[in-house]
Amino acid sequence: MRVAKTIDELYEEVMDYDLVLCNDAPLALALGNRVRRPMIGVFSITPRQLAGDVALRKLRTGMISDIRLVKLISKYTGYDIRFVHGEVDNILRMRRHTGDVRPHLGKRGKRIYDELIELPTLDRVMWEFNAEEDGIFDGLKVAVIGGDLYDDLDKHFNPKFGTYAEISPFRKGDYRIKEIRELGNDRQVAENAVSLINLENAEDVAIVMDVGGNIADAVRSALYRKGIPFINTLSVKDLHSVRDFLEFLSLSLSFDIVRVKHVRELISSYGGFISSRYDEYMLSQYPKALEAGERTSELTEIMRNVREMTFLEVCEKAVRRGKDSAQVKILLDEMELTDDLVDASKVADIAYAVNNIGNLKHSEQIPENEKKGVLLVDCQKSVYIDRPFVIYLGMGQEWEKDPNEIEFLNAGQKADEREKDALRFQILMQQGTARVYICNSSRRGNRPAPCVMFGQAEDNKTFLDFKEVCDDLVTDPWYVPDEAEQPRIGCEVIGTDFIPKPFSKSSYGRFVECPRKFMFSTITRMPDKDATVRGTMIHSFAEFKVCYPEKVMELGLDYFADEIASVCAGLSSPEKYNIERSEIMSHISGIDAAVDLIGAGVPKLEAREEDTRNHFMKKLGLNAVADFSEIKCTSGDGLLEGIFDLLWDGTVYDFKTGKPSDAAKIRARMDRGNKKEYKDYQPLFYLTLLDELFPGSRGEFRLFFSKEGSMNAAKGSEYDTRAYFRTVRLINDKRELIQDYIAETVANVKTYSVFSHCQDAIAETTLELGPENITENGSEALIRVVLSSGMKDCKTLRRNVQDLAKRIAKKLSDDIIKMDSSTVLVTRKALEGFRTELMNDMERLCAMYSTNHPAEPLQGCKHCDFVDICTAEPVEGGETDV
Repeated sequence: MRVAKTIDELYEEVMDYDLVLCNDAPLALALGNRVRRPMIGVFSITPRQLAGDVALRKLRTGMISDIRLVKLISKYTGYDIRFVHGEVDNILRMRRHTGDVRPHLGKRGKRIYDELIELPTLDRVMWEFNAEEDGIFDGLKVAVIGGDLYDDLDKHFNPKFGTYAEISPFRKGDYRIKEIRELGNDRQVAENAVSLINLENAEDVAIVMDVGGNIADAVRSALYRKGIPFINTLSVKDLHSVRDFLEFLSLSLSFDIVRVKHVRELISSYGGFISSRYDEYMLSQYPKALEAGERTSELTEIMRNVREMTFLEVCEKAVRRGKDSAQVKILLDEMELTDDLVDASKVADIAYAVNNIGNLKHSEQIPENEKKGVLLVDCQKSVYIDRPFVIYLGMGQEWEKDPNEIEFLNAGQKADEREKDALRFQILMQQGTARVYICNSSRRGNRPAPCVMFGQAEDNKTFLDFKEVCDDLVTDPWYVPDEAEQPRIGCEVIGTDFIPKPFSKSSYGRFVECPRKFMFSTITRMPDKDATVRGTMIHSFAEFKVCYPEKVMELGLDYFADEIASVCAGLSSPEKYNIERSEIMSHISGIDAAVDLIGAGVPKLEAREEDTRNHFMKKLGLNAVADFSEIKCTSGDGLLEGIFDLLWDGTVYDFKTGKPSDAAKIRARMDRGNKKEYKDYQPLFYLTLLDELFPGSRGEFRLFFSKEGSMNAAKGSEYDTRAYFRTVRLINDKRELIQDYIAETVANVKTYSVFSHCQDAIAETTLELGPENITENGSEALIRVVLSSGMKDCKTLRRNVQDLAKRIAKKLSDDIIKMDSSTVLVTRKALEGFRTELMNDMERLCAMYSTNHPAEPLQGCKHCDFVDICTAEPVEGGETDV
């Protein structure tokens, strides 16, 4: 590389001139700041800045903004603003390199060009300006710095050849980077760079990088974490008022299909309020289903009727008055849409302008704390940096300019532009008095190469590794993150001694499925899904039926079906109302019959300390609950908790509104080794609590699936309500079960009927060996039992005994046994083993609060509610790294 002069060295050369021209705005500002003699006017200026000074004199009118320019050309030509904006940008980019633009354009491009050159723009001032004819430099001693770096428009502002001093930005000698630090990914690079900065030196530091890339986000995050200010720019797209207004318009145009969750935060920012529990409601149905506040109703009506309103009317009625409203009105005025009716195409035009067209007016001021601090520099656009300490990050392919930007030039012109880029790059890489260069050790799994400008600066060499462009490539990081303090909630330290609250059946299921899922479920609440809202309402009916059976008879089931349907109507379109009401009626009819079938006695009503959660009790002004309903239970050791829907005659009942499960599925969901099913340990939870807190009970948990009735009705089938129950029963051991099973098998299978006289002995031997061992060496023991009963030894007998042993083992080996399609038996051994697992998992959980919650999904991450916010890499199944 050639040695670049410092800003101070350049100033020493030009300090005695009247005016200094350079095409880099930071250099012009830096030179002007160094002037220490009295003078009138500016000392240093860029051609574009000078063009702005003479624009009013030359045009005899004010210049128009970028958006007005695009809007006017779109209006005159009839072309879409997106196409016009793209062509205008292309034309202006070409014009900076060559005055012969028109031949490079298509038919529509030429029409846009003809309109553009007639409009009052800064670029028009520059390409029409003639310094010699204007006489702007007459009598002045002028210096031009780096004339070789000027583009075609800049050169229009050079004084007459031979009347100014040409100052080179370089001096004799070669510059070579002494040391480049090679670190890891973008985050590690950012952390090491920011560790060199503190509040005291922030004003002295600049960071050169790809400001639009991932590394810039990592740098900003690291600066925010350390509380170090950095200079920020603010455009219209950064204004929350404009973003909110655009989102409000877009959602309003889709009013009939959006749900509450899409607009809840936006409604809140505009002064309304909707609870998160209604997230899954259709917005069009929400105010009809539930009582909404005045402001919320007003906003939803604006959204409903948005197509009948002008943009200004929407702004005045929806946006908060004051600064927010003023910013939106400025934008609408710039877009000339103030009095236009809202429609999708115009909203799309506004969104495009905000996100893509610069120089939009706004009234927002950059916060004071973002006007000072670290300077973040764009590696592709900057040249001079007036800071003593400069940090260079990346320096790989992301630093390279888009070759399509000069595609329209001929070979010679392209070579000239590449030479200019190489000169700018050499100057940029030598800014400041202290410099640190940091590159990545890998990017997207590959070792990055230096950007091509390194090679262009060295007579078009090719460099494939950063060690070729410096004297020493150092791979050691210098930043070590401080050991984080143990997190605190209030004044209580969360550490290895922290004991979280008891597991519920839901929280434990999430913990087993994935500890990271458990963690997210405790710190963020997922919105209720359609089925959850509907299920909660139907469950409220079940509780009300248990507590107030006479009231249910008095009001009739239609009253409850109508009430549930009206609340749930917001979850779907009005056309589905009758279908949903019919399904709801099927649910509550089944529950009504089930409660009658259970035969619970007259309830003894008692007021609970907390307010009832029941929708119907609140609506009818009732707060008392039956003493055998909604019973909250917590184990003595604080390990687990649960709420019994109904406890009657030693049996716990639970009402289910979801898809019915048979005994096999219920058992599979309690099996930790079965990774195909989601986990549901409710039967084990409730049997454990029932066994501990209600000694002498029947040890029975029964589930009632109300949806089974509607499914059978849809099939045209009829079943007894009793068939909708599933039973999970606690048994002390397998003795009676083994005896009954062997007796039943011998009686019903003809092959085994010959063993009827010795079935008790077979049962005793099976119990002694254990069903799980009966096929290994137990079959020989059974054969001896059969032979000792007087039967003759033969191959057929031995084969039949072995087959019987296999049948017994298959059915009775496990400690949780599916007896038939509706019954599951749980041995006390299984319950004790489950409690041991709970204790071990609670210990693991306590340890995780002082380390981390690992991502260890039993199933894949695809259907997890928290996949969008989880920081672990998604997996199809099994363990994953954090």
